[in-house]
Amino acid sequence: MGSRTARAIDVAARLSAATGQEPRTSEDPEVTRITVAIPADLSEPARLTVLAALAALPLSDTYGHDRAEDDSQTLWVELRDRRNPP
Repeated sequence: MGSRTARAIDVAARLSAATGQEPRTSEDPEVTRITVAIPADLSEPARLTVLAALAALPLSDTYGHDRAEDDSQTLWVELRDRRNPP
């Protein structure tokens, strides 16, 4: 998928299906950011689905994982236009 919007829809759908959580999406002119809570009981097949979605991202996109003091976890993905890498 070429456009950032189309990639955002695809990535958000994959993350939602894998985690059972509703991703949050925010957009500005340079980046679309998707965040999703990672359940503590995420199964191994679901974890592999998340990793596959991340592995399919082009090099212009970034992602990461945050763990809060209460042990909750959040995955974030930042999508950029392929012609405007960071």
